[in-house]
Amino acid sequence: MWSNALVRLFGIFEVQKGDGTTEEQMASVLFPYAAANYGFVHLVDSLTVHGWPIEVIRDAVAIAGFDLGRLVGQFLAMKELVFALPQANRDEIGRFRKLAETVT
Repeated sequence: MWSNALVRLFGIFEVQKGDGTTEEQMASVLFPYAAANYGFVHLVDSLTVHGWPIEVIRDAVAIAGFDLGRLVGQFLAMKELVFALPQANRDEIGRFRKLAETVT
């Protein structure tokens, strides 16, 4: 999945806080992928699991012209019927809902 490749790419870089450079660079990478879809939400979730602060990701998404809370919320709203299916991945659903609480 393309989001896994981006997580590996971001893994090469160290998180730098405070000067805004990281957020601006991240924004230029995230811009083409920012959407209320599984791949993007999975990317954000994976980045947080790998140590990227949600504040840096939220700021980068905002610089790219999007609202992270809105994107995650729209994704969850679209997926509620799928999440109710017995074969749905409960662990992933829990992480995505926690992400939504964090960014709103």
